[in-house]
Amino acid sequence: MTTDTSNEKVFRTSYVAKLFGKKTVWVYWCERSGIYERRDGTQIIPRRTVPPNATAGYRCYTLQDLRDIADAVWRRGNITKEQYTDALTQIANEELGVTEPEEYVEEKEAI
Repeated sequence: MTTDTSNEKVFRTSYVAKLFGKKTVWVYWCERSGIYERRDGTQIIPRRTVPPNATAGYRCYTLQDLRDIADAVWRRGNITKEQYTDALTQIANEELGVTEPEEYVEEKEAI
């Protein structure tokens, strides 16, 4: 699920989990365990839908957060190379506004 706040697309925890083929508890575990770490050592902390420094509310991840998370879990070996490249492709598609084509459904003619 995505929402658009202040012209920036943000994504909820369920989207992040789906991006890597995982469950939402995996996303929470990674966050609590400090796995979401950028190359410079800073933690990737999602925005919340409530005031800053609150522990309640929905987590909101930006496209840059998604790229940083993909890099972090790839570097730590938490995902495969295929999952990493698939995630980066999906992130790029979101950034460009490209959607996956719907499956072709053949229409049947009335007899």
